[in-house]
Amino acid sequence: MIKIKRISTAILISAICALTAGCGGKTTVQETPSTALQNKNEGTESQGEATKSAQESTSAPENKTDPAESTQAPAETGGNSNEPLPTLSPSTPDANGFKLLEVEGFVGSNQQSYNPYGYDKEKAEETAQKLESGKLSTQGLFKNTLFVGDSITVGFSDYKIANEGNVIAHVGARLEEHLSENMQKIIDYNPEVLFIHYGLNEMDNADHFIEGFMSELRTQLTVLKEELPYTKIVVMAVWPIKDSAVQSQPRLASAPKYNKQMRELCVELGVAYEERSELIASRPDLYANDGIHCAKQMYINWINDFVKEMGLY
Repeated sequence: MIKIKRISTAILISAICALTAGCGGKTTVQETPSTALQNKNEGTESQGEATKSAQESTSAPENKTDPAESTQAPAETGGNSNEPLPTLSPSTPDANGFKLLEVEGFVGSNQQSYNPYGYDKEKAEETAQKLESGKLSTQGLFKNTLFVGDSITVGFSDYKIANEGNVIAHVGARLEEHLSENMQKIIDYNPEVLFIHYGLNEMDNADHFIEGFMSELRTQLTVLKEELPYTKIVVMAVWPIKDSAVQSQPRLASAPKYNKQMRELCVELGVAYEERSELIASRPDLYANDGIHCAKQMYINWINDFVKEMGLY
């Protein structure tokens, strides 16, 4: 059962500061020894820690290859059919209504996903049933899909949810450098669906950091839309972050603000935005010790829930 959060004063102040312009100034990241080690990748992510915690809930597969360097082709290849994407009218109203996540022990936003792409709802339901019954594997579902981003995205290959050839991700990856470096590879692949997850490593409470991130995201999404007109582009929200992680790294209190502005940008540009914060925060037992990364079962829960809404089949 989801518990309504009694937010500690420190965490409430951090979240409010991140959502208003009145707190200004860059927040200093307080590093523990383990945090300093992981920051050699210029991020604050700990995929190794995530795997360690994941093993308490599920058996984590051995990761022998860095997905960012993998050239392995997907086990099944079909390619994009390059059929025009049906979309909703730009004038279709979007009643989101931003809210903070009110689940005990977490900092995050609580927004509706946004899907501007038309799809066959009945077919999506059938696909969800096949996944739940085991008649369809996640690798088969994602055979024409690419996951691009940071260590959250690395989980799709580490946990064998997607084939390594369907994941272009790196622990510590940042939007500007990583997506730019892999842009041609993404365009050449021409996926039917492209999932993007960034933000954890560049996140900061100072306004100029979020402004720079959103400006870069706008530029990259515009290029992707122009180069991949038949691809469904899905920007993934930053998943809820445990209070313990925010206490050790106050900059992570900006997660709700990043999600809010990412969603607004997606609606403006006509690309999908994916957020299921309540679902994810309902299973704190599936989080790693770092309070950021999650076990394999969290990914499975996420897939089973969103596949009906995003029209994957």
